[in-house]
Amino acid sequence: MWTRRHVGQIALICMIGLVLGSRQPSAASNLDPEDIADLNRVSAYLNDLGSLEGQFIQIASNGVQDSGTFYFRRPGGLRFEYDEPNPILIIANNSWVVLNDRKLKTVDRFPISATPLKLLLKKHIDLANEANIVSVEREPGSLLITVREDKGPAQGQLTMIFSDPALELMQWIITDAQGFTTTIALRDLRRDTKISPRLFRIDEAQPFRRR
Repeated sequence: MWTRRHVGQIALICMIGLVLGSRQPSAASNLDPEDIADLNRVSAYLNDLGSLEGQFIQIASNGVQDSGTFYFRRPGGLRFEYDEPNPILIIANNSWVVLNDRKLKTVDRFPISATPLKLLLKKHIDLANEANIVSVEREPGSLLITVREDKGPAQGQLTMIFSDPALELMQWIITDAQGFTTTIALRDLRRDTKISPRLFRIDEAQPFRRR
């Protein structure tokens, strides 16, 4: 049975779906040249990331907080380790996305080819042409990009918040189809560090529930 905590973890996966899962054209009529230029800057920032690791804080709509460590390595590596007492571990590689509940001893596996995560880990990202952009907003020291997905499991809206002009992803806020919000704030980020590929290994022999 999925709990609101599990939904929070799935929000991490759906976040990528909101960013890159929609193959609909962007709302180009609402985007001016400055918006497109900023989207291209963000795409370049993401494309330039070889690896990224740091800490995250997850805040659910009911105020429940979780924290942990994440690791991102291109191509084909994403890992979210939640701090105790949260038993969840999320791993993505070139084949699978796995949600491991170490307390319940359950494993849910999603084919990477069936999720938008494969687009995050690919060689080239183009937000201006691959995401359903709702708005690009500028605040002092920040750039906010909001995207929306109206179909499928990633249905909802996402706002990504970057520092600006020195681009760095600081947080994102997801609003799902039921109106629940999940905020993920990043901190202590370290770019282009050496991350062991062992962190992204998935035990193919481990029993799992395929989603």
